[in-house]
Amino acid sequence: MTDGANVTVRLAGPGDVADILRLIRALATYEFEPDAVEATEESLATSLFAPRRRLWLRLAPDDGRTVVTAAGLARGDDVGLQPELDRVLAETLARTADRPPVAPRDPTAGEATP
Repeated sequence: MTDGANVTVRLAGPGDVADILRLIRALATYEFEPDAVEATEESLATSLFAPRRRLWLRLAPDDGRTVVTAAGLARGDDVGLQPELDRVLAETLARTADRPPVAPRDPTAGEATP
């Protein structure tokens, strides 16, 4: 019960990490497990607010040229995924533009050993 006080419900943001961690620690203490909390503000911020993205690039030879295939995967709705994939792909293409094509790999050859 709020006793007439105004209550605002909103999404948490990176600026709320210290308060969230304080609440987690308070709950752990209430549950008689204060040492169970291993999180730090940094680890909690990363876990809660860092985009969870995976990007893959594949470079393969094809008739004297290198074909670059790119794909991306995000956990949940991530409007920043496509721009990030575009950025990584453009950076990769810029780095490889003046290089010779990737040489075909002999699938029967073993890995090189030092």
